[in-house]
Amino acid sequence: MAAAVVNARFGDSYAALSAGTAALGGQPISSHAAEALDEVGITPQAGGYREHASARVDRGMMAWADRVVAMTADHYMQLLFRFPELASKITTIEPSIPDPFGGTLEDYRRCLSDISAAVLNIVE
Repeated sequence: MAAAVVNARFGDSYAALSAGTAALGGQPISSHAAEALDEVGITPQAGGYREHASARVDRGMMAWADRVVAMTADHYMQLLFRFPELASKITTIEPSIPDPFGGTLEDYRRCLSDISAAVLNIVE
């Protein structure tokens, strides 16, 4: 959802990718995440979140990025451990935003609200 927020609101200035530290590759966006995004008017464009397939973060993604934003302190530490030479570009959202995976639609709505506020703080 964070990548969708960045790309929808700041796509003229930034491009965001989404990848997880323990993600199974090739999974589609969850129906709750898509519904929460739709509800706030973040609609998919060509190549947008409806076509998203989950991916595990790798060295190529890390090298491509100017900045890598972890959603939790644990993810931040995992990235630092795996890619210590790229530590200067890794940061984390404060406060941490836990993954709502497996939760209710309301969990995803809360998470999206937290992400939206955090993204504004990071971009501004």
